[in-house]
Amino acid sequence: MVKIRVDESKCTGCGDCKFICPVGVYEIEKGKAVPVDMESCCGKTCRLCVEYCWKEAIQQTERHNAS
Repeated sequence: MVKIRVDESKCTGCGDCKFICPVGVYEIEKGKAVPVDMESCCGKTCRLCVEYCWKEAIQQTERHNAS
């Protein structure tokens, strides 16, 4: 599973991540991108939001579940 972090100091709320994400992970709330459905994120195979964020505000890391 992927963990998504949006750096609010860099995010301009442009909405590119919301519109480019094929599975609807993001919403814009109070002028900032918010990952609202990380469970649906395609993670390593997609990364469109990371690539399209011209402010480099989005970071994805692999989240390991405790067994």
